[in-house]
Amino acid sequence: MTKLPYIDNKSSSPIESEALAWIAQLDGDNVSEKDLTAFREWVNRSPAHAKEIRELNSLWGELNVLTDMVEPIAEADAVSRQLRRREHFRTWRRRWALPVGALASLALISIAVSNYQKDSRPDIVQTAQVKLPKIYQTRIGEHQKYILADGSKVTLNTGSRLEVDFRDDQRRVRLLKGEVLFDVAHDASRPFLVFAGDGIVRAVGTAFVVYLQGNEFDVIVSEGAVELSSVLPTPATEVREPNSKKLASLGIVKAGHKAKYENAAASIATLSDVEMTTKMSWQNGLITFNGETLEEVIQEVKRYTELKIEIRDIELKTLQVGGVFKSGDTESVFANLKANFNIDTLTTGPSSVALVRR
Repeated sequence: MTKLPYIDNKSSSPIESEALAWIAQLDGDNVSEKDLTAFREWVNRSPAHAKEIRELNSLWGELNVLTDMVEPIAEADAVSRQLRRREHFRTWRRRWALPVGALASLALISIAVSNYQKDSRPDIVQTAQVKLPKIYQTRIGEHQKYILADGSKVTLNTGSRLEVDFRDDQRRVRLLKGEVLFDVAHDASRPFLVFAGDGIVRAVGTAFVVYLQGNEFDVIVSEGAVELSSVLPTPATEVREPNSKKLASLGIVKAGHKAKYENAAASIATLSDVEMTTKMSWQNGLITFNGETLEEVIQEVKRYTELKIEIRDIELKTLQVGGVFKSGDTESVFANLKANFNIDTLTTGPSSVALVRR
């Protein structure tokens, strides 16, 4: 069981002290699955534990306004209003030396325990917690791999953000920005849906990359196949998803193919082995170019650095460039341009350069 944080309260009962400790333990944004599992075990161990949480809740006041755990921001606003109306609770908080942030945790815990008392099944608290989407993200210049609750694997490229919300009938994720490789665990009863912009990529068990740029995105399928759909009206055949929203099916994208989604339409093309290797090289910390224009090369390089790079000579933008570079290693790119294309870098600011003809 996770070790509880220490709270100095000599006058409290052991159960009361543990309940207060759990409020502090679950406060904040870095609550682990281990913490949640340990808390559920503590609540289910004895009705007295659930009773203690509810009694602490009663000191706060009318928390029935916090009915939807899916909207923590709204809950936080409600918490603030309650605190302003109840001066006596400030005195109670000083007595127990709890941080203000722990109050929001008390609200969430109380709702979970309320569900527990209505239904004694040990998975009730867990069900309430699963409703909260989980966020995965990477900073500029890094990529990270994660294993999701269903066994699916995701690899986030530089500056990416992904929201995961698994449900009983669907595995839903939303790509908020960046590029992600999905290696989906097979589960025919729960389709894997990736929402990106106003499009949706549907898979059951396959591997593919989605790269979001504004409201448009590219899909590259390396294994299996995916179905690409749009939530916008199009002349395409309509299908109905389990969430009862009508979607316009744009076609199936098979392994070895790339689809570009824009303006509620999709164009699908075959990728050669070389093109596939080039597009997927970022998973190994590399960026690869095979004759792309300098404008395209610099656009890709800029994804991995905070440095602002400008091409001042319009004619240089169409210059074709090739090479393999370590992602984030802009100096190697600049050295290649200087040695092979007579292009110099001109410092224009603390974090900006311009590419000029030598």
